[in-house]
Amino acid sequence: MDIIIYVIIIFIVAFFFFGGTLKGKLSYQQLVDLAKNDGFTYADANIDAAIALAESKGNPLAYNPEINANTPPFLGSYGLWQIYLKAHPEFAGQNLYDQQTNANAAFDIYTKRGNSFKDWSTYNNGDYQSYIQF
Repeated sequence: MDIIIYVIIIFIVAFFFFGGTLKGKLSYQQLVDLAKNDGFTYADANIDAAIALAESKGNPLAYNPEINANTPPFLGSYGLWQIYLKAHPEFAGQNLYDQQTNANAAFDIYTKRGNSFKDWSTYNNGDYQSYIQF
């Protein structure tokens, strides 16, 4: 019986570690609404939503360990907007898997950069453009 419990626990941990979600992925409009809740203008909220789709495919539990960047454990990119803790340690300890917390962090990064999306690779390389729906 104990082995079954261990297998279930391992499955659940692996499921969430690799970006699984029981809530499901967020739609473009849901992401726009999160962005607008933070204060993004209409146009920037649409860009922000497209970035989230390009970064996480709308999965609030997405995690990228950023191994190719030699990132220390647990300092990878978290949540919808893939907040990179190595670059933004000010968000350590926050639940970046929470949709609104992640959106708040994204808006904070955006405003601290002078209303710029330059911290997101999918903005810089143009990948976000295929997700824009306005």
